[in-house]
Parts: sequence; C-alpha cells; structure tokens
Amino acid sequence: MNALMQNQVDTLNDLLSSNQLLDAQMYMESMHMPYDVQDKIVGAVSRLKKITPNKVAVILEYCKNSSFPEQMNH
Repeated sequence: MNALMQNQVDTLNDLLSSNQLLDAQMYMESMHMPYDVQDKIVGAVSRLKKITPNKVAVILEYCKNSSFPEQMNH
C-alpha cells in the first residue's frame, strides 16, 4: 500500500471507528469519491464487528475499484 492510500485508510479508520460519520463523508468527498462509493464504504464498515485499518483498507480498495467500470459508462 502506498503512502497516500495508507493516509486515507488511517484517516477513515479513525473517523469511522469513533463514529464520526459526517466527518468521514466530508473527507471522502474531499477525495472526490462518488457518493455511491461513499455509501458502499460506510455500509460495509458499519457491518463490521470491529473496525481495523486492515479491514478498512480492504473495503476502501474493493469499493474504489468496483466503481471504476461504472464510471467509465458515464
């Protein structure tokens, strides 16, 4: 994982694990992340029993990659 991705994961992990949902969404918006991807990330993280940076990294990577083909159609 590169330094930028690690920073994003750490920031989102901190915000989501401390239940600062609005701040997390504002952070993802500042990353120019589409709203549907933000919703997928928040939904997936909210279903976790324990939020860890590794789990957030996997979710972030999966959700960002899974939306790429959809964005190409627009």
